[in-house]
Amino acid sequence: MDDLGHKRVFTAGAALLALSSAAAAAALANNTARYLGSSLGVAVTVSLMGLGHPATARAAAAGADHAVLAATLLWLLGAAGALAVRAAQRRVSARYGS
Repeated sequence: MDDLGHKRVFTAGAALLALSSAAAAAALANNTARYLGSSLGVAVTVSLMGLGHPATARAAAAGADHAVLAATLLWLLGAAGALAVRAAQRRVSARYGS
């Protein structure tokens, strides 16, 4: 194998390593976001359930209602954001043909 062949093998290996590093970084970012989201969700739920008089079952149920309402509003906000991003991507691809 000549010198050019060795360079090709090295370049292919470097590209594969870069791809696997990018995939690992994406997986790490995804897991970090998931753990942060769940911990914040638990904290918000507990704090909303603690509103009022936490010693009674009725107050805990009312707090749970507030927590579900807040989670629903956050879910709707996230869904609206995702739909807005999708619409923007469609407009860009329609305009530039990519």
